[in-house]
Amino acid sequence: MVIWVTLFICHVATVAASEKSSIQLEKEALLNTSWWQNSEAINSSDHCTWYGVSCNIAGSVNGVSLINANITGKLDRFNFSCFPNLISLDLSNNNIKGFIPSEIGCLKNLEKLGLSGNNLNGPIPSTLGQLTQLSFLYLSSNKLDGQILSSIGHNQFNGSIPPEIGSINGLTYLDLSNNDMHGVNPQELTQLTKLRYLDLSSNLISGQIPSTIGVLYNLEYLDLSYNKLNGPIPASIGYCSELQAKSQFPCNK
Repeated sequence: MVIWVTLFICHVATVAASEKSSIQLEKEALLNTSWWQNSEAINSSDHCTWYGVSCNIAGSVNGVSLINANITGKLDRFNFSCFPNLISLDLSNNNIKGFIPSEIGCLKNLEKLGLSGNNLNGPIPSTLGQLTQLSFLYLSSNKLDGQILSSIGHNQFNGSIPPEIGSINGLTYLDLSNNDMHGVNPQELTQLTKLRYLDLSSNLISGQIPSTIGVLYNLEYLDLSYNKLNGPIPASIGYCSELQAKSQFPCNK
């Protein structure tokens, strides 16, 4: 049902685009957020010149970067379905509240999503798993709960990494450190063969390091310190030939 709703919303935007140009719809969607309301930049009719907005050669928005911009409100102000060409959205370190809308799954071409350092709460929507082009996902320092797909840093998550994480197979950077993760399903991680950075330190993960970790042959950094791991380091980790010397395993029990 969630997937159907998401696809329907995206379809509505497509129909609307037949009545107005897609470029005009993007501009109106940006204005509706009120994030540029107090900016002199909106005096320009060309929204591609507004602060934090970048566009492709056709004039369609492909990036929004409003880091430390003192923006407020909720994410549902941002009509995700109006931005089919968006590849980067970074709203880190602001005061955005509420849930992450399921409509975020409409951003099929998104490669980078930064929402860290806000006041977001509730679960991460399962539709995030539809963003198969994601390489970087930053969700640290919020009040998110429930199961997760991927995050950076200091949210108060618990439980184990759910299966949906394997659908974001383009991830290269994954940091779940400083949480309350109890378990790691080896099958979920081994689907992420493009991972170069993996940090699971300072959690409550127990048991042995799975031998299947050797499948992550692109890893350059690995930190499993400050957990409750036991047993030997598997020989298969030798297949991760790019691992740097700073990879860590200390302070496990």
